[in-house]
Amino acid sequence: MHTPIGRTLILLFLTIPALHAQDTWQQRLNGTPPTARIHHTAVWTGSEMIVWGGDNNIGSTFNTGGRYNPASNSWTSVTTAGAPVARSGHMAVWTGSEMIVWGGVNAAPGSQATDLKTGGRYNPATNSWTAMSTTGAPAARNAHTAVWTGGEMIVWVGFGGGAANFNDTFSYTPDCGIFQITSTVLDHGNLILEFPAVTGWTYTLWSLDTLTNGTWPIPA
Repeated sequence: MHTPIGRTLILLFLTIPALHAQDTWQQRLNGTPPTARIHHTAVWTGSEMIVWGGDNNIGSTFNTGGRYNPASNSWTSVTTAGAPVARSGHMAVWTGSEMIVWGGVNAAPGSQATDLKTGGRYNPATNSWTAMSTTGAPAARNAHTAVWTGGEMIVWVGFGGGAANFNDTFSYTPDCGIFQITSTVLDHGNLILEFPAVTGWTYTLWSLDTLTNGTWPIPA
């Protein structure tokens, strides 16, 4: 005769303390942050906060910035080599690899300022800037909005010289992520795309009957 062996379910609960107490503020002191400013921008890269531009509220604007790493509690300067001209009231987005800044004014609000229609792309991996094309860019403005969709930056409205409020929409696609389609071939349900510099990439079409001329982003 066999006596059944009882089985006991043991639940183990672990309480892991939070890195910092919840709903609290903590001042970070290490490193040398950028000079004091307002009307700047800030983006989060996934590991760092990048701040750039702005003004000192008495007429001077900046084309400087810094990168703050909360893990190491440290600041790193953003290079000014090749950076856009100093400005405030601009907007910035993070693409996943670059920070794009665009627009703004070249003096503090309330000063004799000129609106800007220029910008730049900052790569923290190389600490370098790339100028943005102004061809087809929106009219110069500040106080606009900008978002990153995953493939392009959308810019909407803003304030321009002469007390003009804009009500327009523009999109900007970084040139490193776009190829122009030169020909298409349909093969067993797959669309074979031929690019000027890259060939052999295959995209499967699930519900499209036709393809109009356009551009396709490089897959991440």
